Amino acid sequence: MLTGESVPVMKSSLPIVSSETYDDNESSKHTLYGGTGVIQTRPVGNEPVLGLVKSTGFLTTKGSLIRDILYPKEIKFKFYQDGFKFVGIMACLAILAQVITLPM
Repeated sequence: MLTGESVPVMKSSLPIVSSETYDDNESSKHTLYGGTGVIQTRPVGNEPVLGLVKSTGFLTTKGSLIRDILYPKEIKFKFYQDGFKFVGIMACLAILAQVITLPM
């Protein structure tokens, strides 16, 4: 699978009192990824279980992959640029040689 959990993994809620900002790497035990199916939730008291969507569309890992497939970045090889320079120089030399040999 490209995203999601391949095997069931226990996740826990974020601590209620936390002075730290959310970080993907540090909070991986609290993060659900795209394609993950939630099997069971346990509400605390009468409060419903809530989740926050962090990113959607092309901003997700899977979306970034799809964007790269649909809209690939332009590939610029130095070989092509050098090849055009070489052909241009050779054309100039050929024209110069033709101009020199015409009066003879």
